[in-house]
Amino acid sequence: MFTPTKKESAKSLGQELKGKKLKLEKWRPPKDNLNWDHDHCEICGKEISNSNHAENEGYTDKDYFYWICKSCFKKYKKELGIS
Repeated sequence: MFTPTKKESAKSLGQELKGKKLKLEKWRPPKDNLNWDHDHCEICGKEISNSNHAENEGYTDKDYFYWICKSCFKKYKKELGIS
């Protein structure tokens, strides 16, 4: 099974997010599924949620669909082509 590297994941994700503005937000479920209880960083898989064992904030789009942890955003924002 092929598992992409973090850099490959960032490059692929960058195509999906191209031109979108991401903002640092406290975690919340997507607008279309309020029963959702967590997300994962799109690059590294780290859990982002309101749980004590997870990161509680990250960078997200306006629909709260994509989440990127703070460390991956900082490391890969150039490859993502986002701000």
